[in-house]
Amino acid sequence: MITIKGLNDSLVFVFNQGDYTDYLSFLQEKFQTSKQMFSGSRVIFQGRGLAKLSREEISSLQRLCLDNDMILNNTPPPVDKPVRQHHSSDGKDLIVRRNIRSGQKVHSEGSVVIWGDVHESAEITAARDIIVLGKLGA
Repeated sequence: MITIKGLNDSLVFVFNQGDYTDYLSFLQEKFQTSKQMFSGSRVIFQGRGLAKLSREEISSLQRLCLDNDMILNNTPPPVDKPVRQHHSSDGKDLIVRRNIRSGQKVHSEGSVVIWGDVHESAEITAARDIIVLGKLGA
């Protein structure tokens, strides 16, 4: 049906054999039982099963992801570019609009504004202010 894999800082939803109803019920169940795992994650849709869906059906599945606080990104990040770190060395403020997960690092020579949750073991350093608009230690 759908295989979920981690790729760098994204979740890849690989649509295998199935139909829209199967995909919809599978994702709804996953999101209900593991909401924290998916919230704030970047999501990439891939797989042969997408070819059998209409535009409206794909949009509906994407809307379901957005409604569950995910970020759609159907272009995977380059493998050699670190996506787990946010860095500003020019003295400008850094604004990050996503959750910062455990092990991720954020650094700025100015201020840092995190518009999302900061999970336990994440590292944030700044020369000036650190502002978090979300939960700490989520």
